[in-house]
Amino acid sequence: MKKDKKAGPESWEDEGIGEWIVTYADMVTLLLTFFIMLFSISALDAAKFKEIVASIQKGLGQQTVIVEVQSATAPQKTPIAPKPPPPPPRRTLAQEDLYGKLLKDVQTMVRKKRLGEYIVIQEETNRLVIRVVGHVLFDSGQAELNPQSYPILDDIAQIIQDHPKYRVNIKGYTDDRPISTVQFPSNWELSAVRATTVLRYMVSKSIDPGRMTGTGYGDLMPLAPNDSPENRAKNRRVEFVLEKEEN
Repeated sequence: MKKDKKAGPESWEDEGIGEWIVTYADMVTLLLTFFIMLFSISALDAAKFKEIVASIQKGLGQQTVIVEVQSATAPQKTPIAPKPPPPPPRRTLAQEDLYGKLLKDVQTMVRKKRLGEYIVIQEETNRLVIRVVGHVLFDSGQAELNPQSYPILDDIAQIIQDHPKYRVNIKGYTDDRPISTVQFPSNWELSAVRATTVLRYMVSKSIDPGRMTGTGYGDLMPLAPNDSPENRAKNRRVEFVLEKEEN
């Protein structure tokens, strides 16, 4: 009885297939590995990748198990925390000495002239605010200076003259009670005219008008809620803001 030929590499040689089939199989494996590697490092769509591999399999006549993968997504960026605002510029030693003298002179004036009832001193960054209550300067709804305010304004004018390196912004404020007259259609006009009235008085005391500005804010920026006569009186005011001039 004739024996069957053995299946395997030896039978391949007998049938003339040769060893090239081993090299061919290795090449196919390497190609498939190469495409899988390309897919892993790229953003190639998964469906398109399957289509490519299926095309290769069809051409090679082989079946290969394909692992299901998900499309790669770009890594999410970590949100960057906003930078904190820079600190206000610090005064130099010379500015500290100049500011210290200004503050001391104003405090001395208020104490010696017993003006604490009418003037409030407020220290701010690189500037000093001299706040004068409104009723000592003007009658209600008016923009003409009361004669009793002249000595107070004269003392403030002397401070401004003694510190020529400071520019001055004179600010006028009112309470929230509306006004509507031919001269003052609103609190804005009233506060602006009051500020410029005080400015003109300072100019009459030989202060350089180029150092000064006048601004009216109406009932904006109140110091206290306008819910009582006392609080409304606080909001009616004129402020002298002294700030060091830039070199």
